[in-house]
Amino acid sequence: MHCVTLSRAAIPNALTESLRSIRRNAIPTARRRLQVRHRACSRLIASCMTRQTVYVAIELAKGEMLLNWLLRKKRCTELEAAVIMNGIVQGVHYLHSLRIVHRDLKLENLMFAEWDNIDGVKIIDFGFSKRVDEGTLLQTVCGSPQYVAPEILTLSKSKSYTHAVDCWSIGVIMYMLLSGYAPFGETS
Repeated sequence: MHCVTLSRAAIPNALTESLRSIRRNAIPTARRRLQVRHRACSRLIASCMTRQTVYVAIELAKGEMLLNWLLRKKRCTELEAAVIMNGIVQGVHYLHSLRIVHRDLKLENLMFAEWDNIDGVKIIDFGFSKRVDEGTLLQTVCGSPQYVAPEILTLSKSKSYTHAVDCWSIGVIMYMLLSGYAPFGETS
C-alpha cells in the first residue's frame, strides 16, 4: 500500500541488468515514467534508489499477463482482438505523443487491469523505453526477438530508427492474438 496515495502497488523484483546500468538509467526512466498517465499504461507510483538496489512501485494490475491469457485460450476472436488492440494502440499513441518509444512491446509486457476484463489492457515494463527529443537518435539494438522490427536488426553505425518500431511490434501482437502463434520462426 502506497502511504501517500493509499493505492495498491506492485513492486517488481526481477532486475536483470547490472546495478551500474540500472543506476545510470534509473533516474531518466523514473522521470519518463512519472509523465505517463494513461489508462492503457501502468503508472509509476514511486521510486527509490539505495546504494545497492533500485525499487519501483507501479500501479497494481490485478489481471493476468496477456501471454498467459492467450496460451489458455489458444487464440482469440476478432472482436476480442479488436478490443485488446484498441487499448494497446491508444496507449502507444499516447506514449508517442509524449515522444516516448517503448521498444519492447510484447505479450509478456501487456497485462489486464482486472481479471478476465479484456477492455483494460495495460502496457508494462518500460525498461527499454526512451524519450526521443529533437536530435535524439535511436541506435540501441534492443527488444525481444519475436517482436523486434527489422530496422533494429539491420542497424548499422550510421543509421537509426524511429517510433515506428513500436508499430511493427503491435502488428506482431495482433497476428499472435488472431492466429495463436508467432509470425516468424526462431530461425527467421
